[in-house]
Amino acid sequence: MTEKDKRLSGYTEWQGGGAFEEHNGPFFYKEKPEGCDCAFIVKEKHTSEGGAVHGGMLSIFANFASFMAARSSFSGGGATTISLNTDFAEAGNLGDLIESRCEIMHETKGMVFTRGALVVGEKVLLSFSCVIKKLRKR
Repeated sequence: MTEKDKRLSGYTEWQGGGAFEEHNGPFFYKEKPEGCDCAFIVKEKHTSEGGAVHGGMLSIFANFASFMAARSSFSGGGATTISLNTDFAEAGNLGDLIESRCEIMHETKGMVFTRGALVVGEKVLLSFSCVIKKLRKR
């Protein structure tokens, strides 16, 4: 991105995660005392034939948001998704700023449970829950 969209003020572009996030992003995050908010701007590559943001893209972003909310729990050993549940409510469109609101609901020695929503302003596009398994260092 050459010039940062003003709607992303306060967000930092995510520079990790490898080729998959690079291909599907760019994704942005904003650290907060109670967690991390994430965002992306819908580009042509994120849309389906009808012009709305593709449901698969929303699912990818919900998973990313869950990992960003929980990443301080991984102790350097990494993690993997065990389950991601999504409920679609509304469509997002080309040019929309989609933001995540995600929180950790429960954490055990080996798992992190999150829930959240993807929104455009106050409009909820998708609600989700995710179970993340912490991986041991090798």
